[in-house]
Amino acid sequence: MTTSLGCTRYAILTKNYAFKFPRLDNRNYYWGWFCCILKSLIANIVEYNVWKHYKKECPFLCPIIFHLPFGLLNVMPRCTEILDTDFKLSIKIAHMALSAIPDVIEKNPHNFGFLNGQLVCFDYE
Repeated sequence: MTTSLGCTRYAILTKNYAFKFPRLDNRNYYWGWFCCILKSLIANIVEYNVWKHYKKECPFLCPIIFHLPFGLLNVMPRCTEILDTDFKLSIKIAHMALSAIPDVIEKNPHNFGFLNGQLVCFDYE
């Protein structure tokens, strides 16, 4: 089990799952803790709503297999990360980003990985 600290969320990564929780720390927001937690909750809500809305037309979104209301938790299958040095995959990601990824998804190679051998986006808040 490993952990990952993102811009808005804290992830616990097990062998098979990624658990995404809101960050609770104060990162120098003007309103402090309140803005931090609000932004974190919204990130989980947006990610779930993007998946719910686009899952049929964008099969490369990593599925959210469980979530709690109000953005308290999103659970996804764990993906294998893509290395920056893989040029061919970067080209494939760029093509996907230009052709099919909804504008709400940040087109960053670090947000993509493999799930069961298929390239997917696992961070699309």
